[in-house]
Amino acid sequence: MRPHDFHLRCAITGCTGTATLKSLGFWAAWRSKSFVADVLVTVMTSQIAAVMKVVGAALLLAIWHDQETMKAIADSGGIGEVFELPFIMVYPAMLLGALGGAAGRIGRQILRRA
Repeated sequence: MRPHDFHLRCAITGCTGTATLKSLGFWAAWRSKSFVADVLVTVMTSQIAAVMKVVGAALLLAIWHDQETMKAIADSGGIGEVFELPFIMVYPAMLLGALGGAAGRIGRQILRRA
C-alpha cells in the first residue's frame, strides 16, 4: 500500500543526505587542507551513490514490472526521475561539499591558532 503523504520520508532523506554530504566535505577539507579535495570527494561519493541507486532500481524494475508498479512509477515522477535524477544531484552535492569543506577549513585554522 502506498503512503498518502511523503512529507516525513522526504524530510528525513533530505536532511540525512544533506548532513552526509556536508560532513563528508568537512572531513575531506579537515584532513587534506584542500578546498578542491572536499568538492572532489563529495562529487565522487554522489556519483557512486547514483550508480548504486540506478543499478538497484533497474534490478527491482526487472523483477517487478507489472502494470501497477509502472503506474506507481509514472504517478511519482516517472521513469526519468528514477534513472536521471541521481546523476543530476551532482550539482547540489558540489555545493553541499563546498559548504562543509569551508567549515572544515575554517575550523582547522581556528584550532591551529588556539
